[in-house]
Amino acid sequence: MRALSILVADDIRYEMSGKLVMTGVYSGNMVISPDAKLPVLLPQLWILIRVRLEGGDSTPNKVRLSLSVAGERMFSIDGSELTVDKPGEPIVMTFHIQPFAVTKLGEHLFDVELLRDEEVLFSMRDGLHVVEGGVSPSGPRIGRSTSRT
Repeated sequence: MRALSILVADDIRYEMSGKLVMTGVYSGNMVISPDAKLPVLLPQLWILIRVRLEGGDSTPNKVRLSLSVAGERMFSIDGSELTVDKPGEPIVMTFHIQPFAVTKLGEHLFDVELLRDEEVLFSMRDGLHVVEGGVSPSGPRIGRSTSRT
């Protein structure tokens, strides 16, 4: 099995044409405004995971996703059923977390395990860094308040 990607975004939608539309894709950093008070509550966060089976790989039937921040497990989605519709095509999995609370600065690690019953066939890890201030290539700072006059 080969990892293709773990992407974290503000929103993911499937169009009627079958296209996947992602907005607010984080490119390594999630920038929190310096004037924000933790925790910062995001309305939602999406995680997209893509893997490809290779010749001779067992087909997984469960997926497990967990998030750890500073070594502390924040949540785990354990044993969600997984159906592989088209062998040979990439397996695409999306997770919608609503709401998502950013409680700490630092590294946020997403661990993914693909299982066949209870046997772990494949695991991968990726993450993003929650930082304060600076410029984010993926959009405005999170937690920043604006007002209209």
